[in-house]
Amino acid sequence: MEIIVQIQNYLKVTSLRNYIFFSMGIHSGLHVSDLLQLKVGAVNPKMKLATWMPR
Repeated sequence: MEIIVQIQNYLKVTSLRNYIFFSMGIHSGLHVSDLLQLKVGAVNPKMKLATWMPR
């Protein structure tokens, strides 16, 4: 478990996108190819793209 936390901490600093994909994959058991097909509305239907994208 400690190595997973270390990977998450590294990704959080280097790539928010990869951190999110890694965390979602760990917690959901989905493959990266499945995660890449997700759209914002599939994760949270009320969330708008403009509020989701960091500026």
